Amino acid sequence: MNLRLFNKTKLLILGVVLLASLCPVFAAPPTTQELAKLLPERLGSFRRVGAPKLQDVQENGEIFLVQTQYAAGTGARLIVTLRQLPQDGRAYEVLTTTAQTFRDNETVEISSSVGTAGFVSSREVVFFKGRHCASVQPENARASEKEALALAAELSATLNRGEGEIPILLKHLPDWEQAQKTAIYLNRFSSLDSIAEDGVL
Repeated sequence: MNLRLFNKTKLLILGVVLLASLCPVFAAPPTTQELAKLLPERLGSFRRVGAPKLQDVQENGEIFLVQTQYAAGTGARLIVTLRQLPQDGRAYEVLTTTAQTFRDNETVEISSSVGTAGFVSSREVVFFKGRHCASVQPENARASEKEALALAAELSATLNRGEGEIPILLKHLPDWEQAQKTAIYLNRFSSLDSIAEDGVL
């Protein structure tokens, strides 16, 4: 009798373990402390103005966007927007598609000048590092491109490097170092319609 009870108990425990393994694991949205760690009170000579504000949360906290302002001693104010994604490749995709939106009005090339890779436009500095894609843009007239680059470099130094390089697939392009400057990287896709301007890519 005890043996039958023991076997039933083992079966029940096995069933619970199996069910638990089949259930998806849900990540929680980031806490105030986690956001403050991503966008700390001080970045070099820059001081955060106000608490970071969570703008968008998707996929149960796996993807989110947070924004805050930083001030310099010169009176310059800059807006920092940080997006966290599930993988480095997704963050790099956001970088390249963002660069493409700027190319209608100006020449934008991706390089390793900030973060793992990034670009500087007339309006902002955008870079990716690890699972993060960040932008730094002047908020007032006193903020210069030099200060935006300095703040971007300070922020980049605090972020996890992840794989520490651009997606390996890009390195298989002919003359990849040149091609990487303007290539659009799609981590996954079902159609090229959104980026194709003509019938031939």
